[in-house]
Amino acid sequence: MSTNDDLLIGVESLITVQDRFSAEAAESDPTGTSAGDDGGNRDGLNLPQE
Repeated sequence: MSTNDDLLIGVESLITVQDRFSAEAAESDPTGTSAGDDGGNRDGLNLPQE
C-alpha cells in the first residue's frame, strides 16, 4: 500500500468518527444549546446583545 492509500484510509476513518460524534451530539442536545445555556444564543456566535 502506498502512502496515499494510508492517508486516504486515515481520512475516511476520521470522517467516520466525526459523523458518529456529530450524531451522538445531535441526539443528546436536541435544542442546539449547550448545558447551562439559557438558549438565547443558539447560532454559536458570542455577539454582544444590543
